[in-house]
Amino acid sequence: MRGPSNGLMTLKNLDDFHVWPIKHRHWTFEIVEDEAHDVWISTRDLRSFYARLPKDDVLKASYQRTSLFAKDVKTLYLSERTMRMELAKSKAYSEHTDVLKFLDWFDRNVSQVAAKKRGNKKLDLSNAQRDDGAKQLHVGPIPAALAPSHLDASTMPMESGERWRQEQDPNAPRKVFHPEALHVRTSWGDWSKENFSRAWVYLTSFFRGERNLFLTFGFCLLVAIVPGRIEAVLLPESLDWTRSYVRVLWSLAAMMPIALIAAIGIAIALTRSARASFKKPGGLLWGGTFYALTIGLAPITFTNFWDQSVMENWWGMVTGTLKPAEVYADPHLGRVVVRGEFTLGSADALQYVLDRNPKLTLIEIESPGGIVIEGLRMAQMIVDRKMDTVSMEGCYSACTLLLAGGVDRYLGPEVEVGFHRSGTRYGPVSRGWTATDYKMAEFWQSRGVSTSFIQKALKPSIRELWTPIHGEMYGAGYATLKWSERKTGY
Repeated sequence: MRGPSNGLMTLKNLDDFHVWPIKHRHWTFEIVEDEAHDVWISTRDLRSFYARLPKDDVLKASYQRTSLFAKDVKTLYLSERTMRMELAKSKAYSEHTDVLKFLDWFDRNVSQVAAKKRGNKKLDLSNAQRDDGAKQLHVGPIPAALAPSHLDASTMPMESGERWRQEQDPNAPRKVFHPEALHVRTSWGDWSKENFSRAWVYLTSFFRGERNLFLTFGFCLLVAIVPGRIEAVLLPESLDWTRSYVRVLWSLAAMMPIALIAAIGIAIALTRSARASFKKPGGLLWGGTFYALTIGLAPITFTNFWDQSVMENWWGMVTGTLKPAEVYADPHLGRVVVRGEFTLGSADALQYVLDRNPKLTLIEIESPGGIVIEGLRMAQMIVDRKMDTVSMEGCYSACTLLLAGGVDRYLGPEVEVGFHRSGTRYGPVSRGWTATDYKMAEFWQSRGVSTSFIQKALKPSIRELWTPIHGEMYGAGYATLKWSERKTGY
């Protein structure tokens, strides 16, 4: 509290102040700091350093408003400015050098620290006022106290849609965007909602024809690529051996409507963007030409993922009408015949026929291949029953497993046998052997096929085919005899 007569700040105690000692050389000074980070220094400690400092009564009379007196300790404290004014009088005395050193030390260790605290406090206060104002701006008109003189007090921050419309139409009525609104602090949910809405507006602008034709084509090209990348993630390399081909069929079937929607969206975006470009000078010529060259991207996007066999397999799996390979016994020729693609249930079909015809020892295989796990199961049945195998027309992919399962393995005079790695032609091509390929190699090796032949057989990818000559297959142990060398049978 201040004294009523002389204006001196008189305090009962210093409980509301921060008091601490600080040492300079062999002198110790008591410093008092208030909430505003203004500092005072004890005259008693200052006088021990500079004996020429006037008495407290003189200082009280001279500096009533820049000093404070603590009753409990009966000590007078001078403000930083008052202290400097008094010490400046030391120029005429020998202590002036020590005083200058003290002031330099005091400035670095006390004054600058306090000034920095005062600056931080002002910044915090300014930020708090700014945030309070920004929150008010976020929920309502700009308060008159916050709005600059050139702004209408009813001005609101522009939304993203309003700003976008102003950028597109220079003649649209403009709202002044108050800079304080830039500092609105929103929750994560509000931020996500706002940015998702902004991204949605931007993306749909392509389909509304509001972007130029070149930019629209780039966007459509990205849309055409995305389904393929999703497909690559969904399809595992070892889909056959892991029995995940059921999931793969569902994934590919789900990609069909996505690809169809993407194709329709591409056609709409390019058409609307081209129509908008026709209104510009010379746009009819270059816009029409560019549109004619790029509109083909729409059907390509869909046809790139459409495969009738995939849809047939998926639909057959869903309805239970998926047909396995054709397996039947021909007692007149003395053999079991397997024809067609190895789809789900083919191994069960072979098991059924073999159980009912145990006396037949020859199996004829004519197949383009199919699911490897089905082929491995069928090949193991042939091995367990010690049957002979023959192919007269063609045996490819997973079919080669069945042919290798025979005790005697015959080749027809004109038959072609084709090898490649496992996989699916709908998904990514594996760079090396998958778990399925190792299973195939292990089976062939168990049937006496040479290692070099196996490496050649599994070198081509799923989209390639290796068809060795008959002599190479005989020499590698894959085939054992010509069909003409068979002693019994047709």
